[in-house]
Amino acid sequence: MSRLRHLPLVAAAVPPALLVVMVARHVCNVPYKDQWGHIPFIVDAARGVFTPAALWHQENEHRIPVARVVQGLLAWWTRWDVRYEAWADVGIALLSFAALVAVVWRTVRPHVPAAAPWVVLIVSVLHFSLAQGYVWIWVR
Repeated sequence: MSRLRHLPLVAAAVPPALLVVMVARHVCNVPYKDQWGHIPFIVDAARGVFTPAALWHQENEHRIPVARVVQGLLAWWTRWDVRYEAWADVGIALLSFAALVAVVWRTVRPHVPAAAPWVVLIVSVLHFSLAQGYVWIWVR
């Protein structure tokens, strides 16, 4: 019975593992959808040129200077290989999942210890849903 206690936590590792396999297998170095509109900014960023106007440029209905700095630095570092962007997304997802697990462990486990591993499993399945595969690999 004690071995079954850890089963949900082991199962919670499956969705992120599937995500890693999917990204490794399917991600391509081709811009997708809105990335084509970033080309002028990315060309400058790949050369190391960051202007305040370019960072404050409106993307659809948003101004996203922090995201543009991160994307620009990644483009400069990788010569705009969008596969690195996909792996950066996976890394951010893993870090955010770790934060969510910490929240579950600090809030659920003290009150209902037997439920905490199951909540972690549910969070994992929802957070790494492969139903949104196009978000993870930008199907090309």
